[in-house]
Amino acid sequence: MSNALPTQSQLESIGYEDRYCTFVDVLGFSEIIAGIGRGDVDVWEIRNLLDKVHTRDHSASATADKTLRAQSISDGVCLSTAVTADGLRELLFSLEQLTTGLLAEGYFVRGGVVRGRIYHDKNMVFGDALVRAYRIESLIAKYPRIVIESDVAKEAIRIAQDQPDRTEYVKQASDGPYFLHVLRLIDVVLRGDKDDRLGLLSTYNGMAEMIQARLNAAVDRPRHYEKVHWFADYWNDVAFATHGRVPTIKGPGLGFTLGVLA
Repeated sequence: MSNALPTQSQLESIGYEDRYCTFVDVLGFSEIIAGIGRGDVDVWEIRNLLDKVHTRDHSASATADKTLRAQSISDGVCLSTAVTADGLRELLFSLEQLTTGLLAEGYFVRGGVVRGRIYHDKNMVFGDALVRAYRIESLIAKYPRIVIESDVAKEAIRIAQDQPDRTEYVKQASDGPYFLHVLRLIDVVLRGDKDDRLGLLSTYNGMAEMIQARLNAAVDRPRHYEKVHWFADYWNDVAFATHGRVPTIKGPGLGFTLGVLA
């Protein structure tokens, strides 16, 4: 019996291949579960939240990349896709939709995006890429943001430059990491026609209310407050450019451009 390690072509033949991969989870989920026992949280709210995470259409765009795969992991989700421009664009779009959909209901997510080897089919997912994405989510991201490894972030920046509207997918935080710019569509508030602008304003006004409520509720928990404060600061940096059309978040230490973005 040979003890030789499998070759790259052998690994690829069984589906262990190079892919873009992300792991994201819902922040504060354990506290939400504890709230059921105290009667603070409706169990149906938890069910609906997990349904949104686990069963939403992760390939909702008109040009969805057909290699996008999704796998539920407890209160989180792993997405992966082929290493192509379309694949990366679709992965980032899906993450953006998932993040803003949960934000509209008052929940934050945190995650990591990498490129590496992974096995991912409809029944299971494993591999180095998933381990690295999980480590980024749990050890590096820290705040409610989806951190993107620098090599992948640079690819995303290049892809955005090739688009007609040159929409930014990525920002760089003042503490170093690149992260997914999940609020990029606020720019549409400035560019769109009146009807589109009114529709988006309603959505983002609701998000602002949710963020403000989460910040206010966290004042007795400094570690949690720090995380919500970071997102509120990011929100304000983006919302300020709308000249009042999108409301900013109010709280101690929150201004309009406080250096969340480098």
